[in-house]
Amino acid sequence: SERQNMIAPPMFGVMNNLGIHFKDDKKAITAFVKDYVMNPDEKKAVCQSHAITRFGVMPSQKGSITPEELDKVANYLFDEYLKK
Repeated sequence: SERQNMIAPPMFGVMNNLGIHFKDDKKAITAFVKDYVMNPDEKKAVCQSHAITRFGVMPSQKGSITPEELDKVANYLFDEYLKK
C-alpha cells in the first residue's frame, strides 16, 4: 500500500504537530523549520516518537538549499497547512 511505501511522515501531520507544539505561532514555527532542516536532531524533534522510530531523523539539507529558499519553504509550509 501507499502508506507502507512512505519514506517520511506526511507533511500535514508534521505541520499539525508543529502547530500544536508552538500554538500556531508563525514566527516560532518558521524559525523551527529553518533550524531543523539545516540541523536536524532527534532531541529537537516535536513529532510523535514512533515517527522517529519508523523514519529516522531527516538528513540535513545544508548545501542543498539557500537561506532565501529555506525562508520561502518555511513560510509556504505555514501558510499552506496552518494559516487560518
